[in-house]
Amino acid sequence: MRSFDNQGAFVTMRASVTDDGVWTFAGETERATLVIADDHATMSATWERTDDTTPWHPWMTMSFTRVLQQAGEPAP
Repeated sequence: MRSFDNQGAFVTMRASVTDDGVWTFAGETERATLVIADDHATMSATWERTDDTTPWHPWMTMSFTRVLQQAGEPAP
């Protein structure tokens, strides 16, 4: 998997998923843990970064909410 920034640079990451549905994306300097909620309508992501001289440290957190479209409604 590749993660791109807003300038087109990218890092290659390995993806894995546990039996309980926790996704992990790991690269050399970035990693993320994504957890899907029991309701399957929300997901949270925690990103961390490092460089050659520092331990992993928090970078950003993200949350996602599924928006369901009713039949006949325009896409959001």
